[in-house]
Amino acid sequence: MNLKNLLFLTAMLINLCAFSQREGYIWYFGAQAGLDFNPGKPVALTNGKLNTNEGCTSISTPEGRLLFYSDGIKVYDSTHNIMPNGSDLKGNWRDGKLNKGILQVLK
Repeated sequence: MNLKNLLFLTAMLINLCAFSQREGYIWYFGAQAGLDFNPGKPVALTNGKLNTNEGCTSISTPEGRLLFYSDGIKVYDSTHNIMPNGSDLKGNWRDGKLNKGILQVLK
């Protein structure tokens, strides 16, 4: 294998490894605000249920479809309804603020 082919193969492998999944392409935060990065340029979303200044999370499928989002107290599904067992989660609220961040763990 010559150097040119080796460099091409290396560049292709790096490109495949760096190919981004879309689990983080939809964000919900703030006062019913959000961003959708699926179209390439961010698109504003105003249909969220969150009303928080900090400590929120959202997760999507590898294809970029929203699964859920949360403020640490409630978890909302992709249709913006509270999920079963998704309320009163006791996310460390103090003085109207979430004092600890939220961590989502993918299985």
